[in-house]
Amino acid sequence: MLTRDDSFIRKGSHMEQRHKLGLSDRPRRSNARQFLSEPTSELEKVEVEKAKQDDGLSDLSDILTELKGMAIDMGTEIEGQTKDLGHAEKDFDELNYRVKGANTRTRRLLGR
Repeated sequence: MLTRDDSFIRKGSHMEQRHKLGLSDRPRRSNARQFLSEPTSELEKVEVEKAKQDDGLSDLSDILTELKGMAIDMGTEIEGQTKDLGHAEKDFDELNYRVKGANTRTRRLLGR
């Protein structure tokens, strides 16, 4: 029997899984590391570059975390659809069997 699984609706266990995987929403950090004046020494310039790299890596980490969540969501959706296709395959097999039987009976009736 075909059933509709509303897998597009997020279930409570989904958020629990995200939390266990460390994907729960967290406040975004401000990317604006501002220095009051231009760096004067080489050490300050290096520190400014390190801060820029840290901000870039932090942004990249946030994006990768978001992509990981999307991949988990897609995997969950694919699993549900695969399960539904398995049920549909059983229904198609049954319908095919019934149509073949009806065709056989029709041929017998027409042949008489």
